[in-house]
Amino acid sequence: HQPRLLDAVDRFVAPSAAARDELAARGLDPGRVEVLRHYLPAELFAERSAAGEGRYALIASRLSPEKGIEDAVRACVAAGVPLRVAGEGPERARLERLARELGAGGAQVAFLGRLPADALARELAGAAMVLMPSRYHEFSPYSALEAMAAGVPVAATAMGGLPELLGDGRCVPVGAVDQFAALVGALWSDPARRAEEGEALLARARERHSRAAYTDALLGLYGRLTASSATAA
Repeated sequence: HQPRLLDAVDRFVAPSAAARDELAARGLDPGRVEVLRHYLPAELFAERSAAGEGRYALIASRLSPEKGIEDAVRACVAAGVPLRVAGEGPERARLERLARELGAGGAQVAFLGRLPADALARELAGAAMVLMPSRYHEFSPYSALEAMAAGVPVAATAMGGLPELLGDGRCVPVGAVDQFAALVGALWSDPARRAEEGEALLARARERHSRAAYTDALLGLYGRLTASSATAA
């Protein structure tokens, strides 16, 4: 079916330049791919960042190896930062055991299980930062976008679309636990920096990931394709 699909599609849409580049690496003509960033509804954007008053680092993720949560547990224990982990998955028992082996009790590393949307929103509202220590190519993860819209700083690994999404200085190399611990610790020890980072990410999300920005980009794409078809005819 792939040749038929390629013949039928005028433009493919990717949520980030990283996703576009991955498609090109797999053989798709990059000239046929447009980047159209994800958007969030207006009600998910905070009025201001409250990260300066945040009480813990937060992970909201499936607990599976490619998410790199072990690195975040090690980094938070090393930096003395309380960590709350929302989610379920095959790694949970091993991660709980690791936390115990590192001497972290439930007060320092708490595993919350899978949470409904309202409970997860409350966890995000109380967070000092969100951690994304992924070991695979995240193309444009909603968990990072939701943290940005909530005005919560994000510390991540430089995988896939995360550097593009978050901007400079917020990502470390994958597997660099010491660097990750240093980044997490620096945010934790400086509430003013957390508030500044949160406001910067909130402004970035408003500019690049609002519904209005998405609609304008989508209509622009349709307009270019319509004009191209008319010229060809």
